[in-house]
Amino acid sequence: LLLLQYLNQFDYLHHILELL
Repeated sequence: LLLLQYLNQFDYLHHILELL
């Protein structure tokens, strides 16, 4: 469960980086 949350956060960061 914790790992999934971590991956979700990473995906969120990736989206932000793409927007920049």
